[in-house]
Amino acid sequence: MRASHPNGGRREEADAGSTLAAAGAPSSGSGGDPVRVLIVDDHALFRRGLRHVLELEPDIVVAGEAEDGQQAIEAARELSPDVVLMDLRMPRRTGIEATEQIKEFLPKVAILILTISEEERDMVEAIKAGASGYLLKELSVDDLADAVRAVGPNLVICVLLAFK
Repeated sequence: MRASHPNGGRREEADAGSTLAAAGAPSSGSGGDPVRVLIVDDHALFRRGLRHVLELEPDIVVAGEAEDGQQAIEAARELSPDVVLMDLRMPRRTGIEATEQIKEFLPKVAILILTISEEERDMVEAIKAGASGYLLKELSVDDLADAVRAVGPNLVICVLLAFK
């Protein structure tokens, strides 16, 4: 797990005038706090690539990384991200298992499943576990950044974006 937030990964306490991002929902990208993302994938090269492309976006901050489902749970508890980009198939705990556990203690976090699986069963299980969206790894960099900005605690983004 790799954290990269100056105050230990925790958001400052929200005051009455703070933006939605500070209160636990992603920023709209309209001058508010940046959207804080946790990247979870068992392939280091893929995590590094995601970090690189997301850090080019001025309104997105990579709060940390995890290489398996168990680390994802620990990192989410420590960092309280706005959005988790979660792979499905990982060691120690699957993305489905990690999603269910994270949603228990962070019910407002948006979890986007980012996977190679085009199986409808996987998508249905992910949404049932609490995922806010299901995207295939072949989507464009711009679509990924837009999806991170778009998700909120009660929103399932357009699943058609993931399937052709």
